[in-house]
Amino acid sequence: MSWQNALVLENNEKVVQFWKSNYQIQTTVIKETWRGKRPKTVEHKKKGILVLTNQKVVWIEEMEIRRKSYHPLVTIPLENIKGVQISGPTSNSVSIADAIGEYAFDLADPAVASQDDLNFLKRIILDQVNTRKQALQT
Repeated sequence: MSWQNALVLENNEKVVQFWKSNYQIQTTVIKETWRGKRPKTVEHKKKGILVLTNQKVVWIEEMEIRRKSYHPLVTIPLENIKGVQISGPTSNSVSIADAIGEYAFDLADPAVASQDDLNFLKRIILDQVNTRKQALQT
């Protein structure tokens, strides 16, 4: 199974771009310390594909138990995106914010190797966001 098979597209929806990435997830765990039980935030990363369509951003998790399988984990409609932040040059990361929160992705794609590549990625996402919002207003 490929990641394309895990992606459900609506009418007139098409894939614009995709990137190999890791999704940064933060969870709170209870740690036993000498002062008792305390909450601690733990960050871990999941491997997958960040997909930009003309209607949404989807992050598809790549799982490998016996064989690779793909599962959509995060879906953000373009009209809900409030902002896109990039960081570099030492970290190829993109954060996408909507009304619910912020989603952080580390890009593991060789096509995104420089600050210019990150700026292009941000621009292509924001262009799709603007195009989608305009289409919904008509």
